[in-house]
Amino acid sequence: GIDAFRISGKIAKLKDGKSEYTYGETVTISVTPAVAGKSAKKLMARFTAPAAGQVALYNGSEQITEPLTAGSGETVIFTLDTVEDGFVLGSYTLTAKYTASDNMDAQEVNFTFNVAFAEDTPENDAALSGNCNEEGWYGEDPTLIAPEGGQISLDYGPEATWSNHLTLPTEEGEHTYTYYVKDENGLISEKTVTVMVDKSAPEVVDILVEVSTNGAEIIVTATDELSGVQGMNLEQGSGKEKLTVTDNGEGGFTVSGMEPGKSYDLTLTVRDKVGHQTTVTITVTAAQLPQTGDKYAGDCKTKHRRKR
Repeated sequence: GIDAFRISGKIAKLKDGKSEYTYGETVTISVTPAVAGKSAKKLMARFTAPAAGQVALYNGSEQITEPLTAGSGETVIFTLDTVEDGFVLGSYTLTAKYTASDNMDAQEVNFTFNVAFAEDTPENDAALSGNCNEEGWYGEDPTLIAPEGGQISLDYGPEATWSNHLTLPTEEGEHTYTYYVKDENGLISEKTVTVMVDKSAPEVVDILVEVSTNGAEIIVTATDELSGVQGMNLEQGSGKEKLTVTDNGEGGFTVSGMEPGKSYDLTLTVRDKVGHQTTVTITVTAAQLPQTGDKYAGDCKTKHRRKR
């Protein structure tokens, strides 16, 4: 049989024919055939079938390398790229097969190695960047920035696209995403990042208006199911008279300075905690003064309920 073989790599630890490799690393295999033999049996594969006196590597029945010629006692070296050659994650058993020549028998040997992601360390985490508030909510899709000397991708393998930064295609709410970091040596680690994203403006649910002859009390109910409502503001939008608007807090406003029977447009703005805002126009008509001879001479109050 083959009297010697060796698996070598940057972190190879050969034990009982097994070795550990990081995804992105190169696996180097040395094979040295020996002894005498006879005719060859050719295998059909996407690579050139080995001729007499040649060695090739196989994954099961599939030939995965071009054959190399080796005489007795000569060493041939196969180099496999864990990414480009499709050795993703898991354990692999490969077979080196020597095709019989005039002076050596056909011979083969099996060896096993494992491919795993590189160790996940904080030093090679990507950084998040974007419109983020103190509570960790983003108002838009955040950007991932690769660690120094590295690149990042949302995929891995031969078809993966690597870059120094990428935008996470996030959904609203809190979600965890998987990404991959390739360091300056080509080794790849798997990472996760959790982000909270609010892309929607708050919703005005209800507006209650209670008017008098010279003003109005307005109560606004608004909601934002993600980052939450930050605040709201009410301003005069029309009318010659200068109105006074007092914010009573928690959605309550007092408007004064109106003339009886006149209508005024007020502009309501509601903001959420990442800066999105909703604007609503509220038209308020002050109550009429009582007619001469009316039994009641005070303010007349009515209620208007508006829903968005």
